[in-house]
Amino acid sequence: MRSVRTEATEQLGVRPAHLHIVDPELASRVAAPAYDMVAVGDDRAAAPDPLSYLNVLRAPADDTAPSIALRRNRRTLEQLLHDGVFGASPGPRFAWYRLAVGGHRQTGLIAEVAVRDYDAGRIVRHEHTRAEREEQLAIYQEVVAADASPVSLAYRADARMRDLRERTTAPPPHLRFVADDGVEHTLWTVHDPADIATLCDASTALERLYITDGHHRFAAAARVAAARRAAGGDGDAPEQWLLATLFPDDDLRILPFHRAVTRPRGMAARHLLAELGSRGTVTPLAEPQPPNRSWTFSVLLDGDWFRLAVPAEAVAADPLSQLEVSVLQEQVLAPVLGVTEPRFDPRLSYVAGGTAAVEAHCRHTGAVGFMVRPTTMAQLMTVADADLVMPPKSTLFAPKLRAGIVLRVIR
Repeated sequence: MRSVRTEATEQLGVRPAHLHIVDPELASRVAAPAYDMVAVGDDRAAAPDPLSYLNVLRAPADDTAPSIALRRNRRTLEQLLHDGVFGASPGPRFAWYRLAVGGHRQTGLIAEVAVRDYDAGRIVRHEHTRAEREEQLAIYQEVVAADASPVSLAYRADARMRDLRERTTAPPPHLRFVADDGVEHTLWTVHDPADIATLCDASTALERLYITDGHHRFAAAARVAAARRAAGGDGDAPEQWLLATLFPDDDLRILPFHRAVTRPRGMAARHLLAELGSRGTVTPLAEPQPPNRSWTFSVLLDGDWFRLAVPAEAVAADPLSQLEVSVLQEQVLAPVLGVTEPRFDPRLSYVAGGTAAVEAHCRHTGAVGFMVRPTTMAQLMTVADADLVMPPKSTLFAPKLRAGIVLRVIR
């Protein structure tokens, strides 16, 4: 269990970074998904553009010697630096990074954060991580020795940070481009020493930071940092810090991960509806509708839609039990469908998107679909503050940060 912060006066480790910033004219070609968003064997392994940062993140799926492949990735990065794809800043600086799509936009501060704050419980998680993935990312960090995929952190909205953001993003940005998924990415750099000092004061005074994307990257960084300290390394070396983007909580958007479950063999639809009725009130729906009330779920069964409302008295008062996904798991998926281990049960799938996505998945697999309301940032922070961990796929933050816009060379 992580230690809990006890001294209100202790400050977070947040500081400007020695950033290499992508050439604005090349940004749309270079930027790629973050490296823990790309799986081994992904068909994007060979990037079609030689400038894509994906060439630094990924090794071909048929490589049997990871260290050899990663050394090749390091050489690819060195070539990009040699060719001027990234420009080095003259000294440590902050940057503001804005993502915008549709009517949504969010703006965060790019900085280095101290890994020690993760160990001490001042940077908190809300998800479990897998040891094998941590190890893969730790090896990547050791061999490639560069950080171009900032983790995403949230803080409780702060008036001082907001005012600084508005003032220092008033000038024209350093770069702006629209990625192939329609998300607009905009970057401002903070050059003025007085602004940098003021941002240091404001960001280090924040109470806590909450991991929203990048749990495995942070866990891997903690592994590397601990190993270096154990070997007698400098406690303030670059490996003791991690590149991050800090967003105010009211900027962020959480989308739901819906559930789809293959029902037990031989369970007829009428029997399943009767079982669902024993857990709450079941009402037929004339057309597909996302749920719009707490602990209410839209159920897709054999092409027909139903609403299932779980009574409030069935829901425990602790913050973890109050989550929509927890109510669905504890009141429906486990007792009715036998999904007692959601992290491992192969019958359980997670579906992003709206009613059409759920219908397509269930039509293809024959599963029963359950649409849930999204977790809120307030719920996430309450759960994390209580040192609890959410069920799998409780949050889907969108849009996602891109790798290769800014770069921190560790050594």
